[in-house]
Amino acid sequence: MSLMSYLMRQKSIDLFICTTVTSASEPTYRAFQFSRLPVGAWDKSSFWITNYRGFSESALTMKSFPLPRAMSSPVSAALFCWDKVREVEPETNGATSEIEVCSGFDDRFDDFWEELKHEKRQLLAVRTRETLGWHFRSSLMRQNLWILVTSRRSRLTAYAIFDRLDHPTLGLKRVRLVDFQALNGYESALGSLLCWMLQKCREQRVHILENAGCCLDWQLLPQIPPPYQRTLGCWTYYYKAVNKSLSEALLNAKVWAPSSFDGDASL
Repeated sequence: MSLMSYLMRQKSIDLFICTTVTSASEPTYRAFQFSRLPVGAWDKSSFWITNYRGFSESALTMKSFPLPRAMSSPVSAALFCWDKVREVEPETNGATSEIEVCSGFDDRFDDFWEELKHEKRQLLAVRTRETLGWHFRSSLMRQNLWILVTSRRSRLTAYAIFDRLDHPTLGLKRVRLVDFQALNGYESALGSLLCWMLQKCREQRVHILENAGCCLDWQLLPQIPPPYQRTLGCWTYYYKAVNKSLSEALLNAKVWAPSSFDGDASL
């Protein structure tokens, strides 16, 4: 509590954002009158299964089932059939051919950020080339990051960033969607970018592709029905605005465009 009090006494701070709240720390944030984010479901995580056998074994291990390896075969077969019945397998229709995989962040990201911040009337973390490079430096060094972009005449129009976040104790191999941004009129690129990553996860025997917060716009994903969901231990995304007028403005869900890029959720 004393550390939190020291944090809150900092001068010249307009907004505090905490994106990795745990069940143990959540009461403290409430005591300091932090608010839940008014958009998304940050006590849930949605995911697609991309390796049924590996996912089933990991899930059975988490639930302390006996002989999880042996039991994973019938469970994975049942999940596969269930997804087939629901037609969860997406059809790309060749849309992924326009996707470029980048090894880092180049000058186009600066141009993209200039356009994005003028188009969007929302609260956005800075996404310059320098900031993105600093934020993801560790993942880039470990080669655990996928930077997918779409462009038109060398102009970047949308991007999605995915990183690898395995759970070694459970043996779960996991990739998560960290951030998606698109210029006006190019939001539909999300479907193609997700289809590309789903295919890559299958090729690399990754078990699931995950999206924390469940705040994707499913209207942009006609070829990918809503995936599975799991419930987290608490609401993980809290904020507090110091200024009263800012606090009132942030009650409007439309001013938010949250992702796991915010705060330290993907550091």
